[in-house]
Amino acid sequence: MQKLIDFRSEIGQPIDRHFLPGLSREYLQERISQYPFYFPKELIDLYTWHNGTKDEDFLIFRDMAWLSFENSVSDYESMLENYWSAFDRSEIGLEPAKMFPFAGFNGFYLYLSYPGQAMCPNAELPIIGAGEGEDPYFTSFDSMLNTVEEWFAVGEHKESGYEVEDNLEREIWQKHNFEIFGV
Repeated sequence: MQKLIDFRSEIGQPIDRHFLPGLSREYLQERISQYPFYFPKELIDLYTWHNGTKDEDFLIFRDMAWLSFENSVSDYESMLENYWSAFDRSEIGLEPAKMFPFAGFNGFYLYLSYPGQAMCPNAELPIIGAGEGEDPYFTSFDSMLNTVEEWFAVGEHKESGYEVEDNLEREIWQKHNFEIFGV
């Protein structure tokens, strides 16, 4: 994440002011022990560094905002009760209770999923996009950051995001996440 922040500063878009202060490891450990979702060290490190962004419309992961831990937990509970419970996801091998929604915008979420789940079993820590349907988006948190950084590097920059030609965006996406594109 710091690499992405540094890159944005280099191109004249300092974004540090958009981030909330981090949470303590103790607080996170206590809170996550109450839930079945998969919460690896990478997310603990991320939320101790910063607790998401202040503005829910500051889109840092393509077209998603980084949610604060509390907003993520609230959305997790709501999604389990209202969205995931309405559908049987066993046919695609998802266990929503084990997936954590760390980013979202307008009812669509990016979930960090558990390793080896059936939708993309070769992915280390897959990131699944869910809202109207579910699809693997990134093979890991690192691949997501590398993808987003390259999108920013080649795209037309705005503080709130970027624009990249569709074919180039998909080419970069596949380059960093070939396991989920079957390339």
